[in-house]
Amino acid sequence: MMRFLRPVILAATLVVGASATAVSLYDENNFAPLAADRKAFHVGDLITVIVYEQSSATSTADTDATRKGNVNAQAGYNQKSWQASVGVGNQFDGTGRTERTGRVLAQITARVESINAHGDLMLTGDQTVVINDEKQTITLRGTVRPIDISESNTVQSSRLADANISYTGDGVVGSRQKPGLWQHVLSILGL
Repeated sequence: MMRFLRPVILAATLVVGASATAVSLYDENNFAPLAADRKAFHVGDLITVIVYEQSSATSTADTDATRKGNVNAQAGYNQKSWQASVGVGNQFDGTGRTERTGRVLAQITARVESINAHGDLMLTGDQTVVINDEKQTITLRGTVRPIDISESNTVQSSRLADANISYTGDGVVGSRQKPGLWQHVLSILGL
């Protein structure tokens, strides 16, 4: 009886085995090692950008221009002489100085919008804070290499390529910093 049962079991195993397919648990696109840090690598992932931007610019110009011109004429006849003289002069001195300093310190969480052909992550993020009816908005756009993202899923704003960081304020303080209507009118008139 055992002789008869062995070929049947072998045939049943081959039939069942042929219909079963093996599926790998490894997915190359979503693989992360067990010891890996949780960092953004996909569209929709979030990254915290630490914004520390400080800029300073100074421009100075000095101008000194002088122009002089003279015309003299003398004539004489029988011990009479006539003299004529014309002189023209022009002088201009000008000095100008412009100085501007800016500093932004913030943390903003940005979303991975796309991944370019080199594997760099295209980030975009907005953050709005309202304090005492003053609305402050930080907008951030830029590209970051995955290697520049730290283990804590943060990146310094200085590591962003093509960075566009804007900080705007709207409210009572912001409107007080703009010149009024009379200042515009006087400025147009050159006064």
